[in-house]
Amino acid sequence: MTTNVKSPYARPFAISTAHAWRRWSSSGVGHVLCKVAGWCQDEVLRTAAIDELNRLNDHYLEDVGINRSDIGSIVDATVKRLRESRKTSCISL
Repeated sequence: MTTNVKSPYARPFAISTAHAWRRWSSSGVGHVLCKVAGWCQDEVLRTAAIDELNRLNDHYLEDVGINRSDIGSIVDATVKRLRESRKTSCISL
């Protein structure tokens, strides 16, 4: 027969972790971490979009109506719209 022995430190650690998270989130650290994670996600998306468009042939880009020199500005505008839509959706929460 086996018995499960619980550590006397397990519950206080979980409670202290929960209290620490509440302090962080109420102090704005959680919001800052969310903004940093969103920025990193946007930069990964931006880099991937630029790479994808740069891989296309000039004829394909011409069919879509994009000049190769305009790729950076088009992707930057798209990421800016994404950030604006995220900002308005976070405000409504």
